[in-house]
Amino acid sequence: MEKINRANIVKSLFLGVFIGGVFQWGSDGGFWTPGTLLVLTASGMIGLVIGWITELATSMLPISMAKPRIYFLLNGVISLIVTGAMIFFSLTIAGGLETAGKTLSILWPILAIVLAANVGDFIIYQEIQRRLKKYKEIIRGR
Repeated sequence: MEKINRANIVKSLFLGVFIGGVFQWGSDGGFWTPGTLLVLTASGMIGLVIGWITELATSMLPISMAKPRIYFLLNGVISLIVTGAMIFFSLTIAGGLETAGKTLSILWPILAIVLAANVGDFIIYQEIQRRLKKYKEIIRGR
């Protein structure tokens, strides 16, 4: 449990709130409807749970498997599973295939946001590793 990165869990919370805002903005009623706070809270809590599950799963990996590629792959797989579940439940709840086009038009940007967040997180990780390597070379040179 000490290996859990709490900052990533908080990032997932805010990503969930952002996705909820995009979903609410894309719905028919506009952004400021009576259910906006409920949608933002629910999506934030979903993001929090997903972040916690991801961090818990990656913290349980044996140290030999604890590599950045495994972490980012696991994060991406969880994102795809959750997005697939959202698409399935949205189609089921929304009334079937008649509203599938509208539902998918809202969920594609959500998928893009999740993927962009994962790629952005990986790019930031790579940049930090590059700077750390440069810093180590400077220290070794002294």
